[in-house]
Amino acid sequence: MLEMYVSGVSTCKVTNIVEELCGKSVSKSFVSSLTKELDSMIEAWRNSCLEGTCYLYLVVDVLFIKVSENHRVVSKSCHVAIRITEEGSREIIGFLIQDTEIKESWSNFFLHLKERQLGDIKMVISDAQKGLVNAINTSFSGVSWQRC
Repeated sequence: MLEMYVSGVSTCKVTNIVEELCGKSVSKSFVSSLTKELDSMIEAWRNSCLEGTCYLYLVVDVLFIKVSENHRVVSKSCHVAIRITEEGSREIIGFLIQDTEIKESWSNFFLHLKERQLGDIKMVISDAQKGLVNAINTSFSGVSWQRC
C-alpha cells in the first residue's frame, strides 16, 4: 500500500486496489495514517547524522518528478546523493526536493548534507550540468570532480 502511495496513487485508489486484490477493505483514513508513519520515518532518515562514516566517492544527480502542489501537478527536481565506499557498496545518503536544478539548489542540497556532518570525500561524480559543477567547486573546495 505504501509503495502505491509513494508512486503517486491517491488514498482512495489505494483503498480500491487493496480491496480488489486482497478482498479486504481498508479505509482512506487507515492509508493516510500509514503514510504519516512513513513520512516520519523518511524525515528521520533524511536528517540522520552522517558523521563517522567514510564517504570516499559521492555520486550526485537530479531526477524530475511530478508532485501534487496546491491542487495541481507540477514538476520538481529531486536532488540525490549516493555514497560509494572503498569496497564498492552504494547507499543513498540524501535527497532533497526543490523547484529546479540550478547552482543555488545544488548548493542548498550540499549545505543540507554538510549540516548532517558529511565527512571528507575524495571525489564527486556527476554529469556536467553547469550549475551543478559550479556548486561542487564552491561546496567541496579541493575535492576532485569526475564527469559520469
